[in-house]
Amino acid sequence: MVNDIHKTLLIISLSNLSFIISHVHLQNFMKKTKLLPLCILIILFQAGCSRKVTMEKIPTPQISFGSGGGFTNLITEYILLEDGKIVKKSKEGERYDIIARIGKDKAAQCYIGAKVLKLDTLQFNEPGNMYYFVTLKKDDKTENRIVWGSVDKPISDEVKSFHKLLLSFLSKKNEKEAINK
Repeated sequence: MVNDIHKTLLIISLSNLSFIISHVHLQNFMKKTKLLPLCILIILFQAGCSRKVTMEKIPTPQISFGSGGGFTNLITEYILLEDGKIVKKSKEGERYDIIARIGKDKAAQCYIGAKVLKLDTLQFNEPGNMYYFVTLKKDDKTENRIVWGSVDKPISDEVKSFHKLLLSFLSKKNEKEAINK
């Protein structure tokens, strides 16, 4: 009997709370309290209030930036779009979550800055154990990727500053604006 109860354990997730309830206790709870409609309503409400907005296809042009490498070889990639949205690419690369908005004017300044720095033609591929990157993508066929991190061959301070500027747009304030719009 005890093994049967352990086998029927379910994990129910509501928002950030996780409850482990046996199947038997869950059935008894629902029968005694008649709260099934309320529980269903709460689950549906939580699903409808998801904070992530996902995009299936990302328009061009794009400025992508991020970092990777290290022990885990984890790559974190963000993409700045012309309309000011900043999306984060999922680990699988199949989904893009809107995580911040900076406005069209700031985005336009970034695209102009990238042209001034000639990031669309700069050839630099010197990764280290940890590396950083900026990629300019004009359309589905044309892109230029700049990668740095090697101690022996550093990139210019201007490119590093541009990368830091892009990262600064990932602040909590910009994240809140993305969620509220």
